[in-house]
Parts: sequence; C-alpha cells; structure tokens
Amino acid sequence: MVMSPATELVGASAVALAGVIWWFLRQRPSAAEKVETGPETGPLSNSATSSRWPEPTLRVVDFQELVQSTDTAGALARVEEASGLNAATWQELVQPVLRNVAELVQSLPASEAHHHAQPGGLWVHTCETLGYAVKFRSAFVLPPGRDADDVARARHRWTAGVMIGALLHDVGKAVTDVRVRLYGPACQGMSWYALAGTMREAGATDYAVSFPPESERDYRAHQRLGALLLQKLVPSATLVWLSDDKALLDQLLQYLLGEAHSDNPIATIVARAEAESVRTNLREGPRTRFATARAVPLIERLMSAMRRMLAEGGSLPLNRPGAAGYVFEGEIWFAAVRLANSVRNYLAANESAAGIPGDDKNDRLFDAWQDYGACLTNPDSGRALFGGRIEFDDGIGSGYDLSAMLRFPLAKLYADSTQYPAAMPGRITPLVPVDTPHASATATSPVSHPDVPGQARAKPTKEPDPEPSGPMRISDASASVADDEQPHIDPPERFLDAADVATPDQLVTSRSATTTPQTIAPVAPSLRVPTTKSSATAVPERATDFMRWVQTKVADGSIPYNATGAMVHFVRRGEATALLLVSPVIFRSYEEDLGTSDGPPGLATQRAFTAAGWHLRAKGGKNITSYQVMRSGGKGGNLLNGFLLLEPERFFAPVPPPNDRLVAWNTTPADAKEAS
Repeated sequence: MVMSPATELVGASAVALAGVIWWFLRQRPSAAEKVETGPETGPLSNSATSSRWPEPTLRVVDFQELVQSTDTAGALARVEEASGLNAATWQELVQPVLRNVAELVQSLPASEAHHHAQPGGLWVHTCETLGYAVKFRSAFVLPPGRDADDVARARHRWTAGVMIGALLHDVGKAVTDVRVRLYGPACQGMSWYALAGTMREAGATDYAVSFPPESERDYRAHQRLGALLLQKLVPSATLVWLSDDKALLDQLLQYLLGEAHSDNPIATIVARAEAESVRTNLREGPRTRFATARAVPLIERLMSAMRRMLAEGGSLPLNRPGAAGYVFEGEIWFAAVRLANSVRNYLAANESAAGIPGDDKNDRLFDAWQDYGACLTNPDSGRALFGGRIEFDDGIGSGYDLSAMLRFPLAKLYADSTQYPAAMPGRITPLVPVDTPHASATATSPVSHPDVPGQARAKPTKEPDPEPSGPMRISDASASVADDEQPHIDPPERFLDAADVATPDQLVTSRSATTTPQTIAPVAPSLRVPTTKSSATAVPERATDFMRWVQTKVADGSIPYNATGAMVHFVRRGEATALLLVSPVIFRSYEEDLGTSDGPPGLATQRAFTAAGWHLRAKGGKNITSYQVMRSGGKGGNLLNGFLLLEPERFFAPVPPPNDRLVAWNTTPADAKEAS
C-alpha cells in the first residue's frame, strides 16, 4: 500500500499540532460548567430546533438533511459537473469526504458576527469555497513543472486535491471557534470535542452552540487543524489515491498545516476561493446570527455610529473647507483617517471602544466598510481609498487635494432620500490615490480576509487628518505614520510607502534668515544628550545615537534647518523656541545614512525616539504636533507634522531664531500665531 508520504507527513502534523490541541482543551468548559447565553439576536434554526433541553438546541442531522436545509444540493451538483471527475471517482473518493465534513460541522456558523454567521453558515461557506476553487483551478496547469503527458495523467488527482483542501480549509473552526454542548440519552450538556469524532458518534441527538470570550480566541488556530482532521474525514482509499503523487500530498498537507509557501498552488486557489465566498456573503448574504451570539458585527457598529453622527450634526461636518465630508453627485466623500478617528472616538464616548481597532489600525475600518459594500471600491487599486481635488465655487476658497478619501453612497447612510443633505457648492475631481503602487498586490486576489492564510490586504497609507482651518493640503512629508503611537506593520510596506519628503512649495525659509542654510553659522552640538525624568537606562541607545546624529549634521551644515525642504525647524511655542523634527523622513534619513535599517526604514528609530520621552505629546496623547505654513496675507497653507521638543538649548547652543513662517496649527490661521 502506497501510504508512506501520507503517513509520514500526517504523523509530523500531529506533533506540530500538539500545542494547538493543548491550548484548545484549556479553553473548553467542563461538562458540569453552566454556560451563560446572551440575549437573542435571531432564530437559532429554522426547523431543526428542539425544546426538550434546558437551552435552545439544534438537531443532529445527517448529510442529506443538512444539504436540504441549507439548499446546497444545486451547488454540489454544479461542482461535480465542473470538476471533470467521472461518476465512479466522485462517488467513491470525493462524496465520502463531503458527507464526513458535513456531519462533523452540522449547522455550526463560520463566525460569530462576521461572514456566514447564520446556522449552517460553516457548511454553506465550505460549499461556496469548494465551488469557487474548482472554477479557479481551471486556470492553473497542475501539477506544476511537469511535461504535458504527466499533466494529463495527474489532472483529476490534482483537482481532487484542490477540492479536499477547500473542504477542510475551515473545518478546524468546529474545534476552536465555538463551544458545543451535547444532549441526548447518553449526554446531558457535556462538552463536545470535534477531534474525538462527530456529534452522532458521541451519542448526541441535539446540541447547543455558544461562543468563547474574545480573550480566549486564537483566530489562526483553526488553520493548523485541517491536517489532523484529514485523518478522520478523508477515507483511506482517497488518501491512497492522492499519495500516488507525493508532490500533491506534500502541497495539500503543507496548506492544511498552515505552512504553505507562496508557490503552493493549492493554497493559492483555496485562499482566492475563500476570499470570494467571504466577499459575496458580506455584501449579499443573510444577516441572521445565532441567538447566543454576543458580538455585534463591527460593520453594524460603524454604520450605526456614522448615521447617528450625521443626524446629530457637528461630529461629521459637511460641505465647507476643511470639513469631514463633501456631498457630491449622490455620494459623501469623507477624509478617510478623519472619519475613522471620529467614528472611533464617538463609539468610545457613547458606547465602548471594545472591539474597535485602534488608531494605528485604521485600515481595518477601511476594510470593513469596503468588504460589506458600504463604501465604493477604487477600480484602479482594488481598495477603498480614493484621491480627490476639492474645489468650491468662487468666494468660498481655493481648491485643495486629499489623497485618502472614502466614498459612501447616500443611500447607505440615510434610510429616506428626503433626508439627504444638500450637495456641496462646488465639485470633486477624482485623483490617482496615494496607494496606487500597491494595486498590483490585489490583482490576483481582489478581496482579502483575516481568515485567508498567507494573504494580507496591502495597507493604505495613513495621513494625519486634523480639521483644517481653510484651503490646505496635507504635507507629503507626514503622510505615513505621523499620527501613530506605535505604527502597525503588517505588511512591511505599510510604513513609509508614500513620498515623505517635502516638496519645494511645502516649506518656506524663515523670514528672519537672510542667508541660505549653508552660510548660517553652524549650531554647536550639545555635549551630551539629556535623559528622561526616569533614568538614563530607560533611554534606548538608538534614540541617543539618533539625536547625536541630528546634532552633528545640523552643526556641520549637512542637515539644513528653517529652510525649504528641511527636516529640522526651530519654531515658536508661546514665548519660547522649540525644536520640530519632521517625521518620518528624518528617521528614515538617519537609518539610510548609517545603514542601520533592520526592517521598514525608519520605523525602529522612530519607536526608540518615542520611547525616550523627549518630545511633547499633542492633544489626545498623540506623538505628532502640527505646524502650518503661513502664506502672504496671513493665509494658512500646508501642514508640517513632526516631533516637538521643548528647550532646544538642551541639544543645541546657541539656539537659532525660530522660523516665523511656521505657526502652531489651530482652528483658524488668523488665530494660530496668537495661540502659539
């Protein structure tokens, strides 16, 4: 019997999964433990419920009953036809896997409050993923790297391998994502362990479903259980057939172990198929959830907050220079980061911040709005962000650009068209978004989802989005992580992926300077870098080295200050002078100059400098302070963002005059100079 590849790899998988099983067993309630259920949010089941037990339950059903109740018979018939397998192969080698998976997952959901959260959702999602996988498989030459004759001989076997990967891709959720209690003659509320067998095998006739607390969940654990459950769900005859092609079984098991490489075709096909199932369900699927589901879907909280904020007025001002949003041609164009921050703050103040991604993860909010179809998708990038030029009619203000905007159809925000706000007195011209260079990352996988292994949505560039006082444009010098406490880096290109050097018109030379920076007398570096209020050992060495580098470079003139495009400015802070270090460009310049980058350029140094505690935190605890360039006539111009350090004499002696064309950013340009 040709079982050696399967036996070897499955045995290795059991060892690798021992830690996962141990973790899972620690999360499960004991048989005698009473599990509280939350308030009802929807029916537990349409027709397969039982009232004989002390809590709402579902009946344990067989394969045919589940297919009938979920209306998936047609989908499975289409899969059989599209697969190209003959009837004997389908019935003997594939149909048993379908039956085993169905009778294991029963009517469990695929999630508590995200996609396919309804009773039977996990099985429906599995069938949809299977259908898309067979469809996408036709575009691949499998097995890869073989001659034509070998490809023809192995074609059906590889198709079956892809199908089994799709069938088992989420089966581990029955182990990790739900708590199931069994009822029947031999079990009165005992906990069910899917690794031990099906509910029917445990003697159950009915079962109740609840969900573990957020703190006890490992959302990646289920991806590592597919290989272990393969031994229970895939008959030996099917494994023998697959194992005749060692490369196929290797690729399949690597995927089911969560260890697939980027060149694994099974992982690629199934990930894309799952993403398509998720995308379709989020936009078009039912919103039914289990009665015991406690979590409120993130999208519901976001949209409810937006609707209330718009109805209340003031929280999301519209249609004026510097507003949060602009009504144009049946849509509201929102400044993306400002919208995310405003909605997050509103929820924290009026409900709870629990479950809301932090301000270093605004991309998660953008994803939610896009995935559910609440906002439009940019066809040029496959992502949610658009760029737009805002122009008002004569007499209101000159035009300005916003590089990260979200577009919401008015019908998504207002139930009644009579409540639609008036259109802006002007127009919006779409621009190429700042994230366009990453469009290729989504070319083959237009939708990503946290459940898809090995696939991550390219993260949008973040820009600070303060409420401007008049026509302005956010400086490219601060378009990446200027507003973040601890930038979230997943994937790496999220950090500093936009141009982050000031353009010539974004900074101006100080009016007090009568010569170029090269002829100004050098600023002498301080003899030592000051420590924080705590202890010298608390200051990261990288921060100290960085500040010495700044001192030396400013002193020898290689880093200009108070000049067009400069990374260093001396600015007014009340009656005193402060030091503004433009972020993130100065941190990246340091690492590029010294060749010390050990990750995304500038990130490690910025974090070390933040930890040193030398800078002044802005409103809301942000690390970044904004200054505005003043144009002729006292008009406000661009914003410049950076770390603000008080008492610059600690670092330089003598301290040069401040750049009086930069003023602390405030509500109105006219008041900015006085307020500073």
